[in-house]
Amino acid sequence: MKRYVRPHVLLFAYYFPPMGGMGSLRARGFARHLPEAGASVTVIAPRTGTYGHDRSLDLPAGVEVVRTGTLEPGVLLRPAWREDGAAPRAGEERPGHLRRALRFFLHVPDPNVGWVPGAAAAGIAAAARRRPDILLSSSPPLSAHLAGAIAAARLRLPHVLDVRDFPRCQRMFGGVRGRLDAALFDRVLRGAAGVVSTSGVILADLATRTTAPRLLLLNGYDEEDFAGPAPQPPDGTFRVAHVGSTYGRHVDHRPLFAAARRLHEAGTPIRLRFAGVADDAVREAIRAEGVAGIAEVVGFVPHARAVAELRAARAVLLVFWGDRPAADSAVIVGKTFECLRAGPPVLALGPAGCEGERLLARLGGAVFRNAADEAGIAATLADFAAGRVPPRPDPDRLLEYTRRAGAARLSEWLAGLVGSGR
Repeated sequence: MKRYVRPHVLLFAYYFPPMGGMGSLRARGFARHLPEAGASVTVIAPRTGTYGHDRSLDLPAGVEVVRTGTLEPGVLLRPAWREDGAAPRAGEERPGHLRRALRFFLHVPDPNVGWVPGAAAAGIAAAARRRPDILLSSSPPLSAHLAGAIAAARLRLPHVLDVRDFPRCQRMFGGVRGRLDAALFDRVLRGAAGVVSTSGVILADLATRTTAPRLLLLNGYDEEDFAGPAPQPPDGTFRVAHVGSTYGRHVDHRPLFAAARRLHEAGTPIRLRFAGVADDAVREAIRAEGVAGIAEVVGFVPHARAVAELRAARAVLLVFWGDRPAADSAVIVGKTFECLRAGPPVLALGPAGCEGERLLARLGGAVFRNAADEAGIAATLADFAAGRVPPRPDPDRLLEYTRRAGAARLSEWLAGLVGSGR
C-alpha cells in the first residue's frame, strides 16, 4: 500500500494560543514541531475561549491556524479579558438551580459544546482548500473529539484522539447524564483510527474499550524555555513553587499544609507559592490548616512567568492525581518535565506506586512522598531547606522528553496509520 511520507494533519485544538495552560502548550508543540518532523499541520481553534490568555506564547511560523467563533455562554457573556491575560472572576460562583439545570440539558458533553458546529464546519472548509490525510483532536474538552468525529465522517478520513485526561474526570454529572456523556465518548472512540495519550494509565483504561492502535506521548517540555541564567530568588525565604492548576478535589492538600506549618513553627521561613488556577478545595485547605500567611495563591500566570517561578524557587512541588485515590489511577501530570528541567529539587506527592513515582525513580531529581504522609513531607521539606537535595536529572535523558522529540514520534506514528490505510 502507499505510505505517506509527509502526512497533512488537521488538528482540532480547543486549547491553543492565545489561551494558556498545558493543553494549549501541547497543541502548540504539535503545530511547531510536526512540520520539522515531516508532517504539515492545519489547526482549527477558537478565537477566544474559557481559559486565561497567555500573550507570551508565540504562534508557529508558517502553520495555518483557522480561527472560529463559538456559541459558548461562558465566552459570549464573559467580560473582556484583563490585560495580564487572567480570566475575570465574575461568574465563578457556584451555579444556582436554574443554571445547573441549563448545564444539565445543554452542555453535552461539556460546556465547550458551543464550539463544535463552527469547528467542524471550519475543518471541512479547510479540507476543501487542502485535503488532509488524517484528523487529530485533543481533549479536554471532549467536544474537540466530537468536532473531529463530525468532520472525519463527512470527509471519510481517519480520526485520531489525543486524550490528555480520563474522560470520566471531565464529566460534569453522574447518573443518567453521566451515562449519556460516556456513551457519546464511546461512540466517538469506536470510530477512532488511533488513540494517543499522555499517560500509560489512561491508555490502559482505553484499551478495554477500543482495539485501535495506541501511542504513549508524554507532555514533555521545550528546552528553549530554559535558556539563560535562572532568576535569583527575591529574598532568603525557602520558597516552594507549584505551577499550573490544582486539583484538590482529587488530592488532599491538608497534610502538605500541616507539614509546611510545622516547618514554619520550627523557625524555617517557608513560603508556598501556587502560580496557576487554584480550585476551591485547595483554598479551603489553606484556610482549614491556618496557613494563609505562608501559602500564597498567585493565580493564572503566563507560561514564561510560570517557568521563571520554577527556576527562582528553592524547591518545586509536583502533585500526581487521578480519578480515584489509588496508584493505578494517578497520571503523569503535564508540568512534570518542566519541573524536572527547572533545576530546584522536586517534592512529588501522590499515591505510592503510581506511574509518576516510577518515572521519577528513573529520572532522578525528586523525592516522592505519599500525599497523606505529613511526617514524611515535613522531613523532605526540612532536608531541602537545609540543602540536602537529590542529584539533578541527567540533562541528556531529559532531552528525550522535549516536545520536539515527542512530535517526531507522533509524526512517524501518524504516517504509519495513514500508510496502513486505517
